[in-house]
Amino acid sequence: MYPKLDNVAQLRLGKNKFPGQVLVIGKNDSNQAIIMYAVLSRAPAFGERHFHVKDKEIYLSFIRHNEDFLKRECEHQTTSSLKIDGKSCYAVGNGHQVSAITNGLKDGNYFPGLLNSEWTHKNDVHGTPRISGLITLKKDIAEFSMSQILQQETSPKDSEYHCHSHLKVSDGMGKCLLAYDGDDDPLSSFRYHPFDVPLVGDIKTIGDSYWSILYHKYRTALFVRSIDLSSRKVNQYLIRY
Repeated sequence: MYPKLDNVAQLRLGKNKFPGQVLVIGKNDSNQAIIMYAVLSRAPAFGERHFHVKDKEIYLSFIRHNEDFLKRECEHQTTSSLKIDGKSCYAVGNGHQVSAITNGLKDGNYFPGLLNSEWTHKNDVHGTPRISGLITLKKDIAEFSMSQILQQETSPKDSEYHCHSHLKVSDGMGKCLLAYDGDDDPLSSFRYHPFDVPLVGDIKTIGDSYWSILYHKYRTALFVRSIDLSSRKVNQYLIRY
């Protein structure tokens, strides 16, 4: 089953062989907030990436090679859940931003402004775009925000920030951000606003449908997390290549 993408989503996601990372946040048609996140890789050595659950949160495990070409397994925390001032907050990201978001919220800062720090990207020597999202729940009201951190071509130390707060999301719909704009060489960062995509069904239906449209040679892992807007119950569904 393929998700029914409109023309914009079909162009940016459906026909994009290598988006790198795909992040969707929104609401399905069953009163649940949804996070969907997928990773792709063009390098066989990184094909061992997969998501796993630890302490109820999702982590991305991957293989990294040092200068002697020795393998070591690493992991990044991909999701974080916390309560701040009576609000339930659920963060997601493809790098150190998850820790930055969590610590920033605890310190009383606001997303996505709390990401405007050198710490967020100083260790990234590859210029990988960083995308993140935050769902904030208060009573039955959900707020959605997303951000992009893109390194400038002129200097790897400089970063370009794009913040998308208070996104309007309808039932059965989500907002999508990608890391890359296509399978180019060199890769081009995705520089558009979050675009609309459907989120219909339960987490397995959503996960399987988006997995089916990702290019089979590059897709490596995907997860979907649902948060019931009334009970706050969290469910998760993981796919590994």
